Amino acid sequence: MKAPARWSVLPAAAIVALMALVPAAGRAAPEARERNRVSRISHPTAGAVPNIETPLNMGLTPTIDPVAAPLLGQHTREVLRKTLGYDDARIDALAEAGVFGISRRIGQVAS
Repeated sequence: MKAPARWSVLPAAAIVALMALVPAAGRAAPEARERNRVSRISHPTAGAVPNIETPLNMGLTPTIDPVAAPLLGQHTREVLRKTLGYDDARIDALAEAGVFGISRRIGQVAS
């Protein structure tokens, strides 16, 4: 993918600009593959999903292994308990009232 011609003025102004790629193009980019930045992340419902790791290496900041995004509602009960101090009865009442959407079994992986 080639940058638009109008971007040619940016380096002279000391402005760094890069093309943003859609995930599939990013994973296929030679730069990502040559730098070993393409990996797979384990996901509880989708199996192993492709991932592009950050291109930044920071010597004083430890890196962590990438993880998949949480499932919808995966942390709802924990957040309501720890952050708002709700007990199970109050959370269950909210779930029964439909506050969390269609699924009333929040905090559990839907089957």
